[in-house]
Amino acid sequence: MTKRGSLVTNIKKSLSDIEDRIKQACKIAHREEQDVKLLAVSKSQPIGKIQEAHKLGLVYFGENYAQELIRKNEELQLSAIKWAFIGHLQSNKIRKIVEVATEIHTVASVKHARAIDKAAKELNKSPYPIWIAINIASEEEKNGCHPDEAVDLWQQITSECPNLAVKGVMAVPPQKYSDQSNINEIPDDYQKIKKINSMIGDNILSLGMSGDLTTAIRAGSNIVRVGRDLFGERPKASVK
Repeated sequence: MTKRGSLVTNIKKSLSDIEDRIKQACKIAHREEQDVKLLAVSKSQPIGKIQEAHKLGLVYFGENYAQELIRKNEELQLSAIKWAFIGHLQSNKIRKIVEVATEIHTVASVKHARAIDKAAKELNKSPYPIWIAINIASEEEKNGCHPDEAVDLWQQITSECPNLAVKGVMAVPPQKYSDQSNINEIPDDYQKIKKINSMIGDNILSLGMSGDLTTAIRAGSNIVRVGRDLFGERPKASVK
């Protein structure tokens, strides 16, 4: 089998496995499969893997770095792709992100919301979808607002940023939840995320990655962000 043929086979099998996991998680949670979307996290992955995933029907991709997002969008030239920005926001790169991405999942301040609002208006992309990022365990190495501040932040954004549409909450739970083998009940952190999300925007929850996909769906997630289990381990070098 050629290298390209092997790549196609691997991604196809990985996608099938992920879809099965989503299906089983929805069955356990008594939810409809169509209520959960797969966001393919292509951070640091080569263009070829994105192209193969796209050929398999995926159109929803997530990137963490503005420059990488812009470069990949220019190289791929695929109008069908819907880019979601899921990385840390920097004020000086927000306009470019809004120009390329169809939504941003990592808004944690009014300052950034205002900048996105301004760009959305100027680029005629209003109402522009955003998610409020929360740092559920107040971990120093993670971005996001304090859970107790999320509702107030949503209300302030709603009153000050008419060109934005707050869809819900985005969160990355602590690493200890990445192994689901011993999780029989939905952990308190996930319950808390679900409760906060129910009070914000359109209640569309962006939660769950390769390791905690099942737990996240059981906790009500509508968007699961999967990279490693779809594309394989990321190359060590990344474009920021």
